[in-house]
Amino acid sequence: MRAARTMVKSRGILRQSITVADQVLSQVLDDHQRFVIVQDEDSNPRSSIPDSDSLILAKTSLRLCKHDNCSGCEDLHLCRYFVCGNCRFGTKCKNSHDLTSTHNSDLLEKHDLYGLAHGELFQLLLQNDPSLLPEYLQKLLRLFVCLTISATCVNYLNL
Repeated sequence: MRAARTMVKSRGILRQSITVADQVLSQVLDDHQRFVIVQDEDSNPRSSIPDSDSLILAKTSLRLCKHDNCSGCEDLHLCRYFVCGNCRFGTKCKNSHDLTSTHNSDLLEKHDLYGLAHGELFQLLLQNDPSLLPEYLQKLLRLFVCLTISATCVNYLNL
């Protein structure tokens, strides 16, 4: 979690030099549940150590719940606007702003994210949960994925 926290705290951009053994770095970054590495086309795909210009992103499978009052849910019960930093209802919001609720705390613990500050957690969620994107970007993302899968896909017509 420490490596992910460092990444998220710096808003996904680590502009500092860290001295660590190649084996340790490789072991941390090989955790594909927590990190994705986007390398330049010219990079050596066999190398376990990314190039200095590689993009390393922290990952999580944790998402926000899209339904109200669901039971057995494995998603966070939080206001999406609160996570995005623009809930205009504040304490009068009908959706939860409580990261410390039993449900949310249990999920954060399960995903090893409990120690993250609110801003760090929100940054991680914004990087990983497409439902938090503005609607027009969600439509563009669907269109891009659809068109790259098949030129004859008709789903993009339903934007």
